[in-house]
Amino acid sequence: MTQLKTVNEVESGQLDSGQILQNAKVIAVIGASNKTDRFSYKASRQLQRQGYQIIPINPNVQEILGEKAYPSLLDVPASKHIDIALIFRKSEETVSHLQELMRRDIHITAWLASGTGSPSAELFAKQNQLCLIADRCIMITDEE
Repeated sequence: MTQLKTVNEVESGQLDSGQILQNAKVIAVIGASNKTDRFSYKASRQLQRQGYQIIPINPNVQEILGEKAYPSLLDVPASKHIDIALIFRKSEETVSHLQELMRRDIHITAWLASGTGSPSAELFAKQNQLCLIADRCIMITDEE
């Protein structure tokens, strides 16, 4: 299981977003879409092409890019390991998805797509020692 890192460790440079992505194998995409013009679809497809397994989270579809879609993160079987939860939802919905991570009791990185972050999400992450990456496109990372 991925070791839990705090927001402060990411911000201080002890662990950068490129390292987190490099160590990941499975990415849950919250707000995944089967519409090819959506960035969540394009990012999911690119992540698959790069060898990551994606777990689409969308209550309105059964499958995205050949992968079974789940209505929420809480519906993903506990036996499925997840390294990163990539969130493509409105900023006002971000905290509820972070709360799902806590309820599922998994220690993973929450990666917020550009424009989905909020001060309340950052505060929630700090208070709960979640690793949160915000305002960094998952497709553009600092790889060393």
